[in-house]
Amino acid sequence: MAIKEDRELMTQLAHSTNILRELTDNESLKLKNVLLKMLNDILSLCNKHNIDIILVGGSALGAIRHNGFIPWDDDLDLGLSRADYTKFIKLIESGALGSKYEFTYPNNKTDSKNLFLKIFLKGSKNVEITDITSPFPKGIFVDIFPIDYALPPGWKNKIKGFISNIWAYLSVSVLFYQYPNKEYENFMCSNNESAKRFRIRKLLGKLGSIIPHRLWAYHYDSFIQHKKTDFLTIPSGRKHYSGETLNANIFFPSKKAVFEGIQVNVPNNIDAYLKNLYGHYMDIPPIEKRERHYVIDFMVND
Repeated sequence: MAIKEDRELMTQLAHSTNILRELTDNESLKLKNVLLKMLNDILSLCNKHNIDIILVGGSALGAIRHNGFIPWDDDLDLGLSRADYTKFIKLIESGALGSKYEFTYPNNKTDSKNLFLKIFLKGSKNVEITDITSPFPKGIFVDIFPIDYALPPGWKNKIKGFISNIWAYLSVSVLFYQYPNKEYENFMCSNNESAKRFRIRKLLGKLGSIIPHRLWAYHYDSFIQHKKTDFLTIPSGRKHYSGETLNANIFFPSKKAVFEGIQVNVPNNIDAYLKNLYGHYMDIPPIEKRERHYVIDFMVND
């Protein structure tokens, strides 16, 4: 899948150019401390309103394998059932999370940085290369993914998964075209393979820009939703729609775990969930296969 390959290519480019930089150990520690404070605020709001929020992706892996952050990783991924996701968004739109945060998510009124909810801490910086010219917040962020009912595994699921992946790819292409960014273009054109992919994205973005990115994201979010079934998926997750389609009881009801000393919820059958994402998830990957995050600018107030 092109989206997965693009992520891997970005990681390769980050190692081979000096446009991006890794956080220092001290910066990474500061970032993780901020993320834990954000997590506590989010958990407090969810507990108050009976919202079952769970760790997903690398954060779920970190909770089980490391009892916290994966040592070389520094982000935070959370998931909500679609019903709780909608409820949570209504709460934060009403100001329930407080004035120190801002957020973006797919809707038909405002543009969104991603195809899922992101919560940003005001007054901080964690600037990714794709964000330099965009109007979106550029602070330290937490990702919150909707967990949607899905078609049962089979050809219908694969067709919907294929369409959702193409839709997501086109949406991101339009986003890049809508907010042109010379630094990102230079980065992507630093080798022939990535330059070719960038030119394809730019062409698709131009063709698709007849529809604003805001509507691409909004209608994608509508498309991935489905009536109740015995299966759930995280369509915008690591393995996308079909790759993350699992029996609903693997996700919910959630179970308790500990993350950096904080009691959190994780998928009910965490073993099956992590095996689906990572295979032998307790094995520590070699250094060259460890996913890192690279930034243009970083700042957090002490």
